[in-house]
Amino acid sequence: MSQIKRLYSVLVASSNVKFCQAVTGLLDKSVYAPIHFESSEHGARRKLSERAYDIVLINAPLVDDFGSRFAADVSGEGTAVSLIFVKAELYDDLYDRLSSRGVFVLKKPINPQAFYQALDFLKSACERLRVAKGKTVTLEEKMKEISLINRAKWVLIKKLGYTEDEAHKYIEKSAMDECVPKLEIAERIIKNAKK
Repeated sequence: MSQIKRLYSVLVASSNVKFCQAVTGLLDKSVYAPIHFESSEHGARRKLSERAYDIVLINAPLVDDFGSRFAADVSGEGTAVSLIFVKAELYDDLYDRLSSRGVFVLKKPINPQAFYQALDFLKSACERLRVAKGKTVTLEEKMKEISLINRAKWVLIKKLGYTEDEAHKYIEKSAMDECVPKLEIAERIIKNAKK
């Protein structure tokens, strides 16, 4: 296992104190930190609004709700992965309803080996989310760059009478001559046009 060591923040939603103690004993603090606990769905949602978590563990039922909708909401938002622990007789139905929404489902009672295996799946899902978020940010940055360069071209066309091709070549050549990104040239053109 040559995976890079990362810390995964964990929110545990459970109204059962013994469950919380068991989870605390099973989570390696050098991998899972911080670990926060809430007994209700309402409290867990409040915690999620205050800070981001990588993993949300839900021991159903919670004090104020069963927890399946909460698990689906967590996974649907794409910022964390969720795992819900349910009684064996509810497993098949909940698995059918929740797995397609990205929720991991485990039968209770849990054994440590199954729990550790589930944690490995959760960590893999967290890493996949991180990569996807990085790609989204990169795409957004690229779109912003294209938009600013196009705005700079229109400034050159409108103020200096360039053609679109001439404006494009001017920005490209200026960036090469000054060894700076085209975005920097575009921002300068737009800034100077406002003066």
